[in-house]
Amino acid sequence: MKRIILSAAALLAFTPLFAKDITLRQGELAAILASENLDGETTLKLTGTIDARDLEALSLIPASIKTIDLSATEIAPLRSSGQKYFGLATFKANEIPHTAFFQSKAESILLPSGVTAICDGAFSGSAVTAVALPEGLKSIGEYCFYNCENLKTITLPSSLIGIGRGAFGNCPSLAALSLAATGVTEIPARAFAGDTSLAELSLPAALVSVGSEAFEGTALETLSLAGVTNYDPYSLSGMQRLRSVTLNPDATAGEGLLMDNTSLSGVAGMPVLLPDYFAANSSLSASDLSDTDVAAFGRYAFANTPGETLVLPADLLAVGQGALSGMTYLKEIDARTLDARVPAASDESFEGITPPEITLLVTEESVADWQADPAWGKFLIKGSDEEDDPNKDDPNDDPKDDPKDDPNDDPSGGISGADASGISIAFRGNVLVVEADAVITDVRIFTPDGRAALYANPGDTRFQVESAALPSGMIVVAVSDSDGNTRTASLLK
Repeated sequence: MKRIILSAAALLAFTPLFAKDITLRQGELAAILASENLDGETTLKLTGTIDARDLEALSLIPASIKTIDLSATEIAPLRSSGQKYFGLATFKANEIPHTAFFQSKAESILLPSGVTAICDGAFSGSAVTAVALPEGLKSIGEYCFYNCENLKTITLPSSLIGIGRGAFGNCPSLAALSLAATGVTEIPARAFAGDTSLAELSLPAALVSVGSEAFEGTALETLSLAGVTNYDPYSLSGMQRLRSVTLNPDATAGEGLLMDNTSLSGVAGMPVLLPDYFAANSSLSASDLSDTDVAAFGRYAFANTPGETLVLPADLLAVGQGALSGMTYLKEIDARTLDARVPAASDESFEGITPPEITLLVTEESVADWQADPAWGKFLIKGSDEEDDPNKDDPNDDPKDDPKDDPNDDPSGGISGADASGISIAFRGNVLVVEADAVITDVRIFTPDGRAALYANPGDTRFQVESAALPSGMIVVAVSDSDGNTRTASLLK
């Protein structure tokens, strides 16, 4: 037997009816709403057991109802042999079905305390302004709150472990959000894209992966992602207000990682391999990379970025196609930290700039090496004097550490023996062998233009791969071990 309870306010003289409480059994709501006139009421509170039929029936309530209170209900499972609800016939207990509140006019929706999952698009396009999700909730589906233009605040429970693609996308009124207490490990693609007011975002300590365009169009000015181990292509792109970002240099980084960030001025934790389009069309000035471990510039890595000078990193081994394309202000490249170790490059590497108009500063002893290179030799090469050369006559330098004089190095680029790092990288017949004194944690192999060929996490002191599995020609091998040692070598297959 259904029971309708009117609020006490309805009993007051000269006071209109604003709220209605309904206690029901599952599946009854549609019939109750058909028999009741709720026009003019602003709050609807349900009590009892409900299921997908009742949640679908909520689409019948008038637009005057601004609060839907389900906090005292329990969602039962439903298996329907005939009629479908939300286009489906089977529903789990304690789940909000997909599109349940799609384009709802309610501004406040209180969910049952036992809810464990909110399915795809459940609140998308709704007028909801504030949401407090209950403890015990584990997952939020794809595009769950997408295009909620009025959503200003949302509280996430510590039990939350997963959010779907575009879950909070295009919520222009959302200014702050904290995931710090949650167990979320992945920010999926376009999770916050289009949140133009989002300036404060606290991320969870467990975060390890960021999806494509996750924060595109937000108002974030800083991001710290040092614990992330995977950045999908364009994952941190398109943030017009982003000024600084902290990365994990050992993470896997997809192309276009920092592309189109027009306020970006600082990056901590530069990746060893700068992917294609790394910071293209951004305001990041690659003026000084000398303190980084960057080993390769991917294709168009710094295309259309500002900066009059570029100090190359000491570990640079390869420059990809168009890596400096469109750097119209570039006047000088300082390569002195490299000495005679000329990075692999081609004419395509410098498309979009005019090498004869750009000074290439090298050490006095290496002028001939750079001039002999078909691509680098087209720059205006100048040797430095002693006072300008930061590496010359340094009393702290150990001559044995000079790669030019390393007896273990093969000048042909065919093999590279162990050095002070305790890491050996060598071709032995048709097998590439990596050995280390400590456990090898990371092996990365890529082509001179920065394209990834192989990633591995051996977890042993020895790693090997058949040469047939590697690209032909020159390859670059970057190795890290559990003691924090790293080594990068350029080999000829």
